[in-house]
Amino acid sequence: MKSWLKIVIVFNLAISLLVLGLLTWCFVKKEGKDNKREIDFHLARAGLYESNGLWSLALREYQRAGELSGGENSFSIWIKAGDICYEELKDYQCAVENYFSAKVSAPGVLLSPESAGKLVSALKKLGREKEAIALLDELTALKPRSQAGSKLMAKIGEREITQKDLEIALSNEPEAIRENFSGEDGLKRYLEHYLFSWLLYQSALEEGIVDKNAEQGLEALKRNYLAELYYQKKILGEIEITDQELRDYYEKHKEEFQGADGREKGFEEVKAELSQRLKTEEAKALNEQWLKKQMEKRRVIIYEQAVSE
Repeated sequence: MKSWLKIVIVFNLAISLLVLGLLTWCFVKKEGKDNKREIDFHLARAGLYESNGLWSLALREYQRAGELSGGENSFSIWIKAGDICYEELKDYQCAVENYFSAKVSAPGVLLSPESAGKLVSALKKLGREKEAIALLDELTALKPRSQAGSKLMAKIGEREITQKDLEIALSNEPEAIRENFSGEDGLKRYLEHYLFSWLLYQSALEEGIVDKNAEQGLEALKRNYLAELYYQKKILGEIEITDQELRDYYEKHKEEFQGADGREKGFEEVKAELSQRLKTEEAKALNEQWLKKQMEKRRVIIYEQAVSE
């Protein structure tokens, strides 16, 4: 009898916990939906006020939506509020508060160059020069750091620039620039170029000249750079040409490899050229395969009629 009683008690407890869990889930789900509705409501009102030039009212609605949101959604809403303060109301204290609210709402999300420039500019207009400089250091990654074992070459604010920093930076420059700073005193001459570039960049942020067009240009540069990096590493980088393949190709195309004097070049002389040529040919086939696969994966649609018009 006692064992049956225990079973009944355990069963009732399990049922109670299940019901409690379901009720909690329903409540949380409903609360989440209600929260989203409220956010959408404030955003809709903000858009209506904004379209009619009622900036103070629009700002208040964006701020309410920002308080109710979280993560990247909250970040973009607070940025919008900051833009209204900065551009429309010319209230720079308000702009600073809202831009910082964006940073706090999503610590892992970086301010765009345009928003960063406005925040720095607003701080300067409020006479908060030290904060503006500190923010510039943060945005441009100009922070103090130890470089033990590498010779100190210069300083920007509190950030030390070492010989290793310059060597890495120079290695990432286009070939034409690397050639321009070659030779024994190349690194020393490159230092001036490096400093000039950084100071221009800081000034651009500080004076808020990064507009929508500039931001789009920066995004295009970033996109093209990453695309080229991916192509070199993930497509060309995975093509392996064996020595035998190179020799076979050479034997079939010997007549194409002749010097100015008409002499046929040896295999070792043209090995690098052979490798590049074979990689290029193989890459064409890989490009088509990769593109087809990615277009299917990402559901790319090309409207032929519109393209041909």
